[in-house]
Amino acid sequence: MEQRLHLPRLIAHRGAKNIAPENTLAAINEAARCGADWVELDVQLTEDNVPVLIHDRTLDRTTNGSGEIKSTNSKSLTSLDAGYWFDARYKGEKVPLLLDALDLCQKLNLGVNLEIKTYDTSIYNLSLIHISEPTRPERISYCG
Repeated sequence: MEQRLHLPRLIAHRGAKNIAPENTLAAINEAARCGADWVELDVQLTEDNVPVLIHDRTLDRTTNGSGEIKSTNSKSLTSLDAGYWFDARYKGEKVPLLLDALDLCQKLNLGVNLEIKTYDTSIYNLSLIHISEPTRPERISYCG
């Protein structure tokens, strides 16, 4: 039986990226606080094949690290500061793991649109494994 996905008219792009640092748990929380029903988040794989939320190919613009995401392991990446560049009150905000972001979205009753960033790597199958775990899969869409 085919299910139809009913998307809302507005989706918070990278969370509430104008209020909090993009693709962070803070941005997801702010999106919910502002009344969004869904968030769009960017996901890609670390060197050790862990899906994390980050838009760019490199760490440079949105963290205090440098280099490519695909060349950085998840432990190193999730220890970086992803909030300092946005505003001092977000200093210490971390790059979230996809599973942590999905857990938060579920708690906040937010739908999720995942944009899968491949940048010459294959994340499609791994991401599908992770997004099939939530209890409300009808609230998740993905593109890549």
